Amino acid sequence: MDFDQRAAFLKQVESISKNAAKLMLTAHPAEQAVAKKSRIDLVTDVDLAINQLLCKELAALDSSIDIIAEEGVPDSLKKPGAELAWVIDPIDGTTNFVHGLMHSAISIALYDKREKASLIGLVLNPFRNECFTAIKDGGAYLNDVPTKVSLTHTLIDSLICTGFAYDVKASADNNLAEFSSIIKEVQGLRRLGAASLDLAYVAAGRFDGYFEKGLKFWDYAAGMLLVSESGGTVTTYDGKAVTETGGQIIATNPNIHAALLAAIKNARIQAGLAAVP
Repeated sequence: MDFDQRAAFLKQVESISKNAAKLMLTAHPAEQAVAKKSRIDLVTDVDLAINQLLCKELAALDSSIDIIAEEGVPDSLKKPGAELAWVIDPIDGTTNFVHGLMHSAISIALYDKREKASLIGLVLNPFRNECFTAIKDGGAYLNDVPTKVSLTHTLIDSLICTGFAYDVKASADNNLAEFSSIIKEVQGLRRLGAASLDLAYVAAGRFDGYFEKGLKFWDYAAGMLLVSESGGTVTTYDGKAVTETGGQIIATNPNIHAALLAAIKNARIQAGLAAVP
């Protein structure tokens, strides 16, 4: 898919996502039916409605493209042999949404399975009217203004973000060791509860870095492109390329990436964990 095709798709995706986001804006969190996929993993009627709308509208753009979505995909829209796939998180940060904390987003990526790379990415937080977009080899933007990662050079001057997987209570490898160690080495450490927005904030220079494990691909498929197209560095915990199945990511400005990798590795070793998850 050439650049012009990617750009045209992104414009259509932005229109589709903003239409879907109206469901988030008009919903009253307290009135939503909330189900539990696990002890603390929630899904609402709005998640399901947006998921359905996005699957339908994206399939209409090109029926040959596969769809991967957090809340499931109708069999008729699945194209597992396709080279390209839409990767959808209808509401990233559902727990925030349920509690009326207006920090959640629609996340959509167009992913090339053969090249193992996202071609376009969008993260939309309608509550702040912020739409982060990126095209591979075409830069990243916040409401059409180019984004750039921060220039911070040291961890002690960095504001870092992280998160915890849904098995935080059940697993011994639950990010608490990393959190407890890294918080002593940085200016500040935050946990906001929406991976796609955490990555978007790194892209926009609001955070200097972000790390998390135990993720699903729809959590970071769009966000990782935002960071890389904003001049950032995105790897796994062992410094390798991020994949659709790895579930782990470290995204920073280039100046602090090696230092954050080393700090996380050391924290894990000190806690008796494997150096790399």
